Amino acid sequence: PSSEGDGGAERSYFARQDEVAAGTEGLELRLAATLALVGRVLDDQGDPLEVFIVTAKPMTAQGTVVGSPNTISSSFEDEEGRFSLAGLFAGAWRIEATSEGHHMAEEGVAITLPRAEEPLEIRLLRCASIAGTVFDPLGNPVPVASVGPARARSDQPEFIVRSEDGESVPTDTEGRFVLGDLAPGSFALQASATDWAASESQTIELTPGQLVVGVVLTLKNGGRIIGDAFDEAGDPLAG
Repeated sequence: PSSEGDGGAERSYFARQDEVAAGTEGLELRLAATLALVGRVLDDQGDPLEVFIVTAKPMTAQGTVVGSPNTISSSFEDEEGRFSLAGLFAGAWRIEATSEGHHMAEEGVAITLPRAEEPLEIRLLRCASIAGTVFDPLGNPVPVASVGPARARSDQPEFIVRSEDGESVPTDTEGRFVLGDLAPGSFALQASATDWAASESQTIELTPGQLVVGVVLTLKNGGRIIGDAFDEAGDPLAG
């Protein structure tokens, strides 16, 4: 609910009670004026981002993020990267920001409202890109090959997990590819194509705003395995 304050401006109020057991009776909720979070969104070089979205997700006392409908999100456009996100209530929040061509280095910034600190500063990393060419084993460029990044797990570097930061892209008629909008970090890049076995993966360290060029991925000769399959009784399996 909302009402007009002394100056005629509309004010919002909010009431919340966590961990209410089913069947509770006589519960009282006291309305309190909502709060606003002010801050700035900058890139990794300290330059302000002019167009961005700030999202606030409430958290429990244990640090667990509470989902909708309490999530508050708003878009902003400001030359100095400034924002004022209204409609928040006292308690713990996780603050996230998104902007085209940028990634957050962490999952979000944990804060507690009300806060007496300086305006919140959120840093986003500039995206990186990778460009290169895919060849077959004879050195010929391969058109319509598929190239995609995979992030290497730090605890098991040899184990590659498919990354959500970017989908695979096809090569052009000259076997060339460009992968953009990649989060800085360690990536293992691999190519695949019909009639060929996938290339060896190449691990590339990406820094904010970096463009890596001249990457070469070479497909391998494939092969077939022919045999028979039997069940536990020794009878051949159909199919």
